[in-house]
Amino acid sequence: MSYRFEPGKPLEEQLRAVFAEQIQFAITNLRVYPEPEPEGLHSARKCLKRLRALLRLLRKKKFKPAQKAYNTRLREIAFELSPYRDKEVIDLLLLPFQEQNMDTVSNLGSIDAEIEDSVIEELEALGNTFDRTVLSPFAVRHLKKGMETCREIMVAAYRQYAITKSQVHLHEFRKRVKDHTYHMELMDAFSSQDTYYRTQVGELEDLLGDARDCDLVSDYLKDSKELPEQTIKDAKVHFILTRDRIMKEAMKLAEGVFAG
Repeated sequence: MSYRFEPGKPLEEQLRAVFAEQIQFAITNLRVYPEPEPEGLHSARKCLKRLRALLRLLRKKKFKPAQKAYNTRLREIAFELSPYRDKEVIDLLLLPFQEQNMDTVSNLGSIDAEIEDSVIEELEALGNTFDRTVLSPFAVRHLKKGMETCREIMVAAYRQYAITKSQVHLHEFRKRVKDHTYHMELMDAFSSQDTYYRTQVGELEDLLGDARDCDLVSDYLKDSKELPEQTIKDAKVHFILTRDRIMKEAMKLAEGVFAG
């Protein structure tokens, strides 16, 4: 089944199916990484983010201890996978700045080509303990309330970042937009949000993700010795300007989406 709740079907049964599907899809992609294509890692990490978004939708006022522990472990696994994804992004975005040596930016340190078996084993263990640690009585009204609460948190994060312009608050804003996107996908059959709003939020998520990639490359270039000095300077300027342009566009879009 897809990452979507359907009307008229037992929600508990659908929840189990959605969770099992996302866990298995992540495991399948991680087992074969980096074949057949590196994009599989992105898909696997997306599954973990979907699961964490689902947990936030299920909680009432706050996580139960078991739910909190489950969410924490998913976050830790995603963190373990971050260096692999960061390497892919940096290699791709710096490709135009390579000169003659096609391997100049291919080394971000000692990152193994394959994902550690322990990561996959952790995911399998989480899949086996889902029912008894996370599942609790809920109904459509709980999910709708959870979605409203998460949207309020997202708007508050946007307003906070608009004031401070800090990286910490930008990170929080980006996470909450991503959550909201996943919640709309999951609750599509029960949501009153129109297509235009969904499209706008999706575009905002993409812009914030692109800005994050620019920050990632800029941080890498600060200590990079892999490219000629002038090339590094040119790349730094490019990504700073690109990031500024993207964030202006993102904030203009957000202002319209969250007006009122």
